Amino acid sequence: MGLPELTVEEMGVPTADNPGLKRCAELARTPVGNYHYGELKIALDPASPSHYLPVVPAGAKVLDIGCGAGQTLIAACPYRVPGEGGLCLPCSRNDCPEWGYGVDIDEEALALGRAWSRRMVFSLGSADRLPYNDQEFDLVISRVALPYVDMQRAIAEIRRVLRPGGRIWIALHPFRTIFLHWRQRNWKGWCFAGYVALNGLFFHLTLRTFCLLYRREYWQSESATRRVLTKAGFVNIQREPGPPNRLSISAELPESVPGAVR
Repeated sequence: MGLPELTVEEMGVPTADNPGLKRCAELARTPVGNYHYGELKIALDPASPSHYLPVVPAGAKVLDIGCGAGQTLIAACPYRVPGEGGLCLPCSRNDCPEWGYGVDIDEEALALGRAWSRRMVFSLGSADRLPYNDQEFDLVISRVALPYVDMQRAIAEIRRVLRPGGRIWIALHPFRTIFLHWRQRNWKGWCFAGYVALNGLFFHLTLRTFCLLYRREYWQSESATRRVLTKAGFVNIQREPGPPNRLSISAELPESVPGAVR
């Protein structure tokens, strides 16, 4: 049985001030699509308390890991002119180069992304086995996808696809996010919150994590994340601005680096 479609009114779409954004909503009427549309609205609204984006320089070839429907790529696009009729629905430009690539494990989200943007290139794949060539990107970004995979394997893959001098920008789950599981008010949620808490502590101490019933989730400390990045050869590791329920970190590769870490 399919998920029910939502009306534009149920999605709270601003219909007059941004016709391109309205069209995005019209293509995203399932609950899954509505989630990604909500993320797109936040990404396009600098006044939102949940708004935070990486800085994408013009001319950079960018990969978004765990891209969903491409909402971060669309909002952070250095060529974007708000409007409609462009290669991306909330944009009026038709002359921007091919620069943004997204990878995700969710086919439905990728299909929505392809409907939202004719410029971004989306692929099915996971963070620990990226379907791209070595040294292909100038910037790799990832918003809260790495808390669900093996961090060391994912960072090694990111390093492999980054060019020398390339940058990484990642948003992670700090310790406070485990309380979201406590709010479920049932024993399964409480047990899973305990698993997430212990797995995060294990990661902090050992840089390793373990799965529970084929699922992996954990919180990330800044110090453990710095150790993983340093071990993989990244330098200039910095904490970036972001909302309190996110840990945002950037780093870069030296201009001259040895072979990719595997």
